Amino acid sequence: MIKKIKVEELKAGMFVHGLAKVENGKDKAFMNTVQIHEPGQIKGLVAEGYRYAFVDETDIAAALKRERAKELAKGLNGFEPSSKEKTERIDSWELPTSTSTDSVKAVAIEPVVKNDELEHHLEDSATFDNEVVRAREIKEKAGEVLKDLLDDVRSGKGMQTDKAKKVVEGVVDSVLRNQDAMLSLVRLKEYDDYTFGHSVNVSIISTAFGRHIGLDRRRLLVLGFGSILHDVGKMLVPDKILNKPSVLTEEEFMIMKSHPVLGSDLLKEEVGIPREVVNIARHHHERFNGSGYPDGLAGNNIETFARMVAIADVYDAMTTKRVYGDTPNPGEAVKRLFSWKGTHFDPHLVDTFVGCLGIYPIGSFVRLNTGQVALVKRANRVSLLQPLVVVLYDKNGMKYPKVFDLDLAKSRDKNIVATVSSSEFKINVDEYIG
Repeated sequence: MIKKIKVEELKAGMFVHGLAKVENGKDKAFMNTVQIHEPGQIKGLVAEGYRYAFVDETDIAAALKRERAKELAKGLNGFEPSSKEKTERIDSWELPTSTSTDSVKAVAIEPVVKNDELEHHLEDSATFDNEVVRAREIKEKAGEVLKDLLDDVRSGKGMQTDKAKKVVEGVVDSVLRNQDAMLSLVRLKEYDDYTFGHSVNVSIISTAFGRHIGLDRRRLLVLGFGSILHDVGKMLVPDKILNKPSVLTEEEFMIMKSHPVLGSDLLKEEVGIPREVVNIARHHHERFNGSGYPDGLAGNNIETFARMVAIADVYDAMTTKRVYGDTPNPGEAVKRLFSWKGTHFDPHLVDTFVGCLGIYPIGSFVRLNTGQVALVKRANRVSLLQPLVVVLYDKNGMKYPKVFDLDLAKSRDKNIVATVSSSEFKINVDEYIG
């Protein structure tokens, strides 16, 4: 709906569909569509005598989200991130004392759905094709290092965290260069042990999530480190329970539920582990309505980082193939997350998470209005409903001898009408999205 506002109320990003000024004592309207890019345009309109502008109410809402997103980034960062800091190595993993536990958990997260609402935080410095090669090497190294670390914990040798911090730096810097490159590798299964691969994936997803809301590099490092170690307590759970392929008994489940406490207690004993990392390990199974464990925390009493990792943890669990079930479609996983808004998860963070991954995340099977079946190859965070897809099957379910890419953002007559179960198609997804 079009709304009339004062010209001084215009914000960058808004589309002006009309302007009004007073000439010879009479109001005159001039209809023309133009986008506001910077404050100088607004000053120019005022100088030319324009008093009112006609804008879409959705543009007003988007501008408010942009302002709230900036406040969020300031609240978590304590300062605006600079390009220098994004590439600068840090000597300490402790966060600045100005950001206490209480101040972090008190920050209200506002929904951030569109990429252009955080455009200054999301500029890629590398193309997908260039970064994906480096990202693959970084992910493989992260898995190897984490496997050694968790094996040491399991055998009672303690933790060697320096190497883990090093690979987390690699993940963070790759995500800062091009987050889709690293996210496209989340579905790759490189380790037989679920815990290792899952923990690396959760770190990648959480880091991309953090980048999307504009966290500076220092906080991305802490978030990435906490998320890669979020399940470290599972190494103290008996193998027969941890790797049981069938449903756990009530007694076994109670033992499994002890891993957040076991993990946080273990991390507390280590020198140089940030407080936020300990809290992620302890609270990633807390739920927004207070139904989680181990402490039954609710709402903002759960630190923001733990609330973020909780979403990434469940999303990866839902989209990773397990020995006792099929791999859910990422698009279906997003629907489930939406259904848990306000109960399991912070509703604003769910909206933000979907804005990061897309309504149809990479690897989702979708059906087009033409009846064709396609696989999402790249998310589109500017227009969430129009990702880049690779078309695999015709309307009769026959696989094309030569599949082809289709950018739905550039297609006038094709759009997604539904997600499709991945169990219907026996193909190697990674062949098409890597």
